[in-house]
This record gives sequence, C-alpha cells and structure tokens, in this order.
Amino acid sequence: MKKLQVLLLSTLIASPAVALADSNLEFYGKAGIPGVGVGVGAGVHDKVSVRADITTLGSINRDFKQNKIEYTAKVKATQGTIAIDYFPMTNSSFRLTTGVGMGRIKIDGEGRSTRPNGTIKIGGKSYSYDSSQDFVNAKIEYPDLMPYFGIGLGHNAKAKQAGGWGFNADLGVYVGDPKTNFQVSDSLYEKMLLANGNDAAATAADIERERQRVKDKAGDLRVVPVASIGFSYYF
Repeated sequence: MKKLQVLLLSTLIASPAVALADSNLEFYGKAGIPGVGVGVGAGVHDKVSVRADITTLGSINRDFKQNKIEYTAKVKATQGTIAIDYFPMTNSSFRLTTGVGMGRIKIDGEGRSTRPNGTIKIGGKSYSYDSSQDFVNAKIEYPDLMPYFGIGLGHNAKAKQAGGWGFNADLGVYVGDPKTNFQVSDSLYEKMLLANGNDAAATAADIERERQRVKDKAGDLRVVPVASIGFSYYF
C-alpha cells in the first residue's frame, strides 16, 4: 500500500506533464466541497483530458448527536485526485469524469451524554455518568484510496487556445467504506466494569455494540460528495 501511495503521489506531481508534447495544458483552481484545490491538466485528444489536482479542507469543527450523545467533532480532509475526462458531445464542455482519490478524510469526535438523569447509554445499557470526567470518542476514517465518479464542465484543454481562461465545475462522489472506532474514557470504563460485576467481557461487548451502531450510521456515508466551481488558465 505504501509503495502504491508513493507511486500515485509521484504521478500526481508529474502528471500530466508527461503527456504528449503537442497536448494543450491547463492550470486551474477550484473551491467548494470538500475544500479548495489546485491542479494541472492536459488535453490528449479532442474528447479526452487527463488531470491531477489536490484539494484540502484543512481542519474544521462540527457538532452532531447520536443516541443522545452530543459529539464535538474535528473533520480533516486532504485529497489528491488523478482523473480522466471524456467529452461525449462535440462543441460542448460537458464531460464525464472518472479517477482515483488518494489522501485522508477523517472525522474524530468526543461525545458527552445529553441525558438529564446523569446516565449514558452504551450498547443498549444505561450507565452512571459524570459529565466532568466521563466521555466517549468516535472515529470515522475513509480509505486512503477511493474511486471517483462525476460529471462536470470545462477542462477540455485540447479545444482551448493558449493564453485563454475558462470556467470549470464538478459534481461527483468518492466511494469508500469508512472504518469506525469507538472508545470510552478510563473513568467511564471503570463505571461500566463495576456495573457489569467486573465482567470485562460483558463491558467490552457493550462497547463493541456501540461501535457497531456508529459503524451502521457511518454506512450512510459511503460516498463523499464533490461540488466545486473554479477557473482554468490554458497554455
């Protein structure tokens, strides 16, 4: 996997500079979901362009609730993409795009109970809870490599004259099955262990059931949406 990532990163940096010598080139910027990015492209045929770009969201905070647990989450996203564009219609900038994304998209949330009676429910069981020291942590992390599928406008470098500007837009998705992790603080684990009669296996089973709930919820997030607009300079 590491060797493949290095190879893709090298391609991201070098491509499409290695395109045919008579290819028209572009440099472009974009902004939207999942962030802001820059890239380079080459028109290798009247109907085909190849591109490589990198997009970053940086790190932002988001709040959400799950099973009466309120999470304060940090979302991080940096994604490099190698794409092939196909222009099915003559004299049109509409295109179909496929490619592969490489990078990291991760959600890391710390959660605290919102129940008014000093309890927290984990794995279907209610446990004593102290908001001053008890918390849970949930993580959702997407694969390092994800296929990309989309449609868009622009990037037909072969049809553009050097020195000109153009508009670009993308609408698509990265597809990947996210990994999930769920943990509890040491203080909360001790309360759970005590409530389960010092049965570590039963306590671990409750934590695993809650992790599965997080995983099921993350199952609704198997696609990462892309929606962006930007401008290209052709040379």
